[in-house]
Amino acid sequence: MITNIPSHSIINIAIVLLATFLIGKTIINLSMARRKTKKISSLNKKNLYAIEIIRVLIFFKLFANCLVIPFFPQFLTKITVASHLPATFASIAFIVYQLFAFMMLLPSGFLAEFTQAKKTLALTTFIQSLLVLGFSLATNFWEILTIQIIFGCLVPISTALEYSYAFQLSSEKNRNHTIALYSNTIQGAMISGIIIGGILSTYISTTIVFLISSSIIFLFTFYVLIYVPNIKISSHQPISQKINLPSAIKNLPLALKNIHFIKVSSLIGLPLGLLCEGIVFFGLPIMMSHRHIPHDQIAQMLILFTIGFFITNKIISKKADRFNNENKFLCFGLLGIAAGLFILTIPYYPIITLAIGLTLLGLFRGFITSPAIAYISKSPVTLSIGKNVTFSIYNIFETSGKIIGPLIIAQLFTLTNYSTFVFAITGISFILFAFILGYRTKAQL
Repeated sequence: MITNIPSHSIINIAIVLLATFLIGKTIINLSMARRKTKKISSLNKKNLYAIEIIRVLIFFKLFANCLVIPFFPQFLTKITVASHLPATFASIAFIVYQLFAFMMLLPSGFLAEFTQAKKTLALTTFIQSLLVLGFSLATNFWEILTIQIIFGCLVPISTALEYSYAFQLSSEKNRNHTIALYSNTIQGAMISGIIIGGILSTYISTTIVFLISSSIIFLFTFYVLIYVPNIKISSHQPISQKINLPSAIKNLPLALKNIHFIKVSSLIGLPLGLLCEGIVFFGLPIMMSHRHIPHDQIAQMLILFTIGFFITNKIISKKADRFNNENKFLCFGLLGIAAGLFILTIPYYPIITLAIGLTLLGLFRGFITSPAIAYISKSPVTLSIGKNVTFSIYNIFETSGKIIGPLIIAQLFTLTNYSTFVFAITGISFILFAFILGYRTKAQL
């Protein structure tokens, strides 16, 4: 969409301003947190500044990686064809990345729990910069595949380490808000990176865009070494809560037998993955294409999902911290998503119903994302395997939802001849998830 917009277009100017605003806001937030820290000696305020340091790291690393998204599929296809392989082989590089990233989720949690976070984070950041540089130098499919495999192994490690700071530096009283800040940072980095990347790739070669991306990530290796505080999670825990690697591995089966923890992970993680990858970014674009809605309008519709999330995510996280009852917000979020899905089935005024439905899906996703992670980070399971391992297990469920989501929606579309009835079916499922999640919660806790 971006590459077809003339440089003088008002829309083009608007999206550049949006990306600039998101980048500027990230830097301003860091500056404000630093000034507040100098005035207040409270440990929580100092932790706030440390969290802002990590948010800046997350933003610019993800921003740099997203610069290549607008042209990456075409780049892979070009390299694949040049290697005298069928163009369809390009998809293998995507699948292999996802497969290795999935397999590394649990090991990443253990690594984040029992290593020096700063050193490992600096190393993974440096290696990522080399991998992006490798894309610009790659000349055949097998080199690309190797880079994708290493990338798939590294990204979960970086993510786990970055979240380990959120779990360690935030108290249970402000855990929801901290996770919400992370979530907003991730969304803002993706939007601005894709926008800027699309425009850059219009005027300069993809090789230079890869070099820019690699350079930004490389510079943030020094940022990690200079500014990011060093923490070792297990050494900062109270003596009564300290665990070690052998005991965490030994207690892992017991954690997986905790019915309440598994119930929350499966009834929130799986549906959330299904919503994002299966319904919003796979099912709805296909359904809108069958209704002959132009591609630029499809892209604009999907932006509403992200806008809705931005509106509620931070607000709801503060409410969840205040009331200290994430479960109610999770149940309400599932019901709200179901309502949005039912609206998508209304046959009249399709553009309006799509806009309202997608906005609602985004709004109520904000009720779930941060409270879910905060909720499982407070689970009794964390006392035996640690917060980072617990988060990794939850992440396995959510990633599974992202993987199987498109498969489920594609099958339902086939059975219903691309009918919007598919969204009614999934809406009923979300209502059922909310009922099961809310049933006898107090007794289980």
